[in-house]
Amino acid sequence: MSHDAPAIAIVPVKHLAAVKSRLAAVLTAPQRRALALAMLDDVLAALTATRGLAGSIVVGSDEAVAQLAHTHGARYLGDTAGELNAALALASQAAADAGAAAVLVVPADLPTVVPAEIEALLAARSRRPHIVLASADDGGTGALLLAPPQAMPFAFGPGSAARHRSAARAAGLEVLELRASGLARDIDRPGDLRQLIDTPRPTATQRLLAGFAGVQRTLHDPLAQAGT
Repeated sequence: MSHDAPAIAIVPVKHLAAVKSRLAAVLTAPQRRALALAMLDDVLAALTATRGLAGSIVVGSDEAVAQLAHTHGARYLGDTAGELNAALALASQAAADAGAAAVLVVPADLPTVVPAEIEALLAARSRRPHIVLASADDGGTGALLLAPPQAMPFAFGPGSAARHRSAARAAGLEVLELRASGLARDIDRPGDLRQLIDTPRPTATQRLLAGFAGVQRTLHDPLAQAGT
C-alpha cells in the first residue's frame, strides 16, 4: 500500500461530564470540562495544519464537542458504542468507508502536539510498516497509525502500548515506533498540568489555564502534589 494513500485522523473524546477526574483536586468540574475542550481545540488545530491527512473524525457524546469538531472542518461521529475501543472500531470503519487507506488515532488530551510530529508518523509509512506507534511516557499510546484502517483491534487504555505491540505481533504485522514529545504526555494528573503551565506556549489550553484564578497556587500546594 502506498504511503501516499489517504489517511484520516480519529480523535476520541470522553463524555465531558466525566473528563479528567484525576484533576479534581485542583480543578472544578466546569474547569475540567473547559480544559478538555481547549485541549481538543489544540489537537484539532494541529491536525488541520498537518500535511498529508485527508481529514479528521471526532468521536464524542457532547454537543460542545460536535460544534468544535465542525469549527475545525472535522466530521463528528456520535459515540454509540459507549466504550473507547469499540467506538474507535466504528470510527475506523467509517474512515474506511470514506476511502481512507490508513487511520491515525490521536487522543484529545495532547495539547502540545505539533503538525511536524503528526507528519513524521504519516511519513513513516514510506518505510512500509503496517503500524506506527508513538508511545506515551506512562506506557500508554500517544498515537497509533493503522494501515489498513482495520489492521488489528484497538487496545487503548492504561498500558496500551504493550498491548498494541502484542496485537500487532499476533496479527503478523510490522511495527515502527517513534518518539515525539507532544505525543508522549497527556494531561491527566496535577503534575502534568503543573508542567504544562510551567512551559507556556501560545495554545488554547494555555490561554484557558492563564484565566483560572488560583490554579497555579493550588498546583504548588503539597496536598495537590500528592495526586501527581
